[in-house]
Amino acid sequence: MKKIFNLGRDIARAEYATGSRALTASLAAGAGEGVEEVSEELLADFSKGCYDVVKWLQGEDTRLDSFGYNFDTGEFNVSDLANRYSMSLVGGFIGGGLTNAGTNY
Repeated sequence: MKKIFNLGRDIARAEYATGSRALTASLAAGAGEGVEEVSEELLADFSKGCYDVVKWLQGEDTRLDSFGYNFDTGEFNVSDLANRYSMSLVGGFIGGGLTNAGTNY
């Protein structure tokens, strides 16, 4: 088992340390960071929804507009939702790719 892990480690070091796959590795890191940022945005919306439910059960009228839903108008604000998630994806992609390139190459 140890032999397999060492083989994989040696392959990864050889391919990424020489810079031959620097662009691919930076793009992969950017994609991973972008997905991670979107998942943070989803978690923030989910926690806002949980907070709304708790406040509703307590009898309070506090609303945080989770998942783009506006409680005042009773409609979903799809453009706000799309803007927040797309900016998280793009910002994470750019930041993750640049950070990976700057720290590893």
